[in-house]
Amino acid sequence: MLIKPKKAPLVIHVNSHNIRSNRKLLPSHLCKIEEPVITVRYGRGAIAARCNGLEILGSSRLMYGDPLGCGAEVWIETESNVEIMGKDGD
Repeated sequence: MLIKPKKAPLVIHVNSHNIRSNRKLLPSHLCKIEEPVITVRYGRGAIAARCNGLEILGSSRLMYGDPLGCGAEVWIETESNVEIMGKDGD
């Protein structure tokens, strides 16, 4: 699934709560991951997708600063298209 930025750059961050939740659900290597751990947003607003992997099709910036509304302190910003894999992108 291809996601294109709109007026603001795409913001990509890792959801640590889902990582912790997945660890509890994965007592063995035979279980599937239930919650996608990567979130792609349009700017700091609406969620475009949740996934477990992605490819940024161009340049990007790794940012650290004032936390996003979700609490993420480190994120990636890109004005390039993003190809997502897993969960939403299967």
